[in-house]
Amino acid sequence: FNSYYDPEYGTSTASQNEDGSWDVTLKGNMSGYIGDYHDNFETYRFVVTAQVSERGNLLDISVRQVS
Repeated sequence: FNSYYDPEYGTSTASQNEDGSWDVTLKGNMSGYIGDYHDNFETYRFVVTAQVSERGNLLDISVRQVS
């Protein structure tokens, strides 16, 4: 994006693993202009997945675009 708006967050889920860590998923939308002259407006859906330790430290994170 050449310019973008704040993400819109949708559903989120969290499940605790046997070792006390958490698997967290967050879904949302990101919108903005992809053209240099603000003439091409696009919206993309995304999913963020993360693993968080029992103490709250981020262990792993990934973000991907979904259709």
